[in-house]
Amino acid sequence: MLVWLIDDNVLHSTLFQYVCKELNINYKIINMISDIEKEFDLIDTNNVPDIIFIDLILDHGERGENLLKKIKERLDNKKNIKYIAFTADIIDERSLMNKGFDMIIYKPINKELLKNKIKGFINGFSSHKK
Repeated sequence: MLVWLIDDNVLHSTLFQYVCKELNINYKIINMISDIEKEFDLIDTNNVPDIIFIDLILDHGERGENLLKKIKERLDNKKNIKYIAFTADIIDERSLMNKGFDMIIYKPINKELLKNKIKGFINGFSSHKK
């Protein structure tokens, strides 16, 4: 199991890292704080994750929906990836689902909620493999 977080918030990254270590799952944090295109070019297309958490509002005016589209163009043919949106905005969930997200988690996020969501996906993946 490999999980990615694409975010520009250090607190969310720290919480995510803590939860992944506690659950003993592999993770990668892609900090979209600086040059988004440069960071996007560093995404490893050979080590594709099972789940990607994407912040909807990133630095430099980048939107998570746009980033999701770019990621899907590069990765979707490699694995059945689950895409989770992080947002503090009130947003039309159906609209996000139509854009390719599988779930939305509203901020503020806490450790237990994040842990339970990741565990739920892990359980879902293991039950599909039976």
